[in-house]
Amino acid sequence: MIGTSSRRSPVLVAIAELKATLTGAARFGLMAPLALMALLGLMAPLGLMALTPPTATAAQAAEGIREKGVEDPRPPAGNPGFYATTVGRSTREMVVVQYWSKGPLFRSEVIIAGHPIITVVNGDDYFMWDELTKSGYVVNRTPAAVELDHQRKRPFGLELEDLIADGGEKVRSESLNGIPADVYRITDNAGRRTIWVTADKLSLPLRMETFERRSGRTGHLDWVSWLPGLVIPERFFVPPPDLELQRFDSYPEYLAAMQQGPVLPAPPLFHYLLHQRSSE
Repeated sequence: MIGTSSRRSPVLVAIAELKATLTGAARFGLMAPLALMALLGLMAPLGLMALTPPTATAAQAAEGIREKGVEDPRPPAGNPGFYATTVGRSTREMVVVQYWSKGPLFRSEVIIAGHPIITVVNGDDYFMWDELTKSGYVVNRTPAAVELDHQRKRPFGLELEDLIADGGEKVRSESLNGIPADVYRITDNAGRRTIWVTADKLSLPLRMETFERRSGRTGHLDWVSWLPGLVIPERFFVPPPDLELQRFDSYPEYLAAMQQGPVLPAPPLFHYLLHQRSSE
């Protein structure tokens, strides 16, 4: 059965907790992949989860994207399945993430210190668990996050939309590994982000390069495989019944629990799917 309970501090504690729980040499593989994921934008910046700024409404975001000549981000009719794999790397680290989606349903898998960490987003619930220990947590998503589910092309691979929302613009078109691509860039006080996307209506991300001015680090994210139109059964997005999960009935309850002690297995990797504030 899926068990529930409740207990955790902002993200650095979440990282420390997993490091403290894992045994042997695997402990020392934790910090690097999570820090790299934060650098590449694959998870919330470390320590800033509770500070997410208000987001524009979906209509506002769509209008801003159309003004810059990019296809409307809202999904086409039906629920197409998507599969993709990313390889993120910096000077010393590498992390591989797999993604599946069907309409607003979402699942991902990333190996952290030898542990397969699974994320599933289904309806009102955001699940995360460790496939080795069969334990994790489930958080009730904020209404604003749920509202956006049906206003996106897909639940992941939204780097172009994020870059444009931050003020980025198209700088050129070119071929990337034989694929026609449009290149977008933003440079600001935080650093520089450049993204290559397919030059078609899907605007699938192909590569992203991120320079962080504060640390001087550069990260590279490559989308090594895209498979749109994949047939995925909806049961794939349902957690198995043998998990032991802590239940948090709200995002504030989750944040409060973080102040009390570890919540395993890791901080939410897709924070935008869990928590959004309405822009009022």
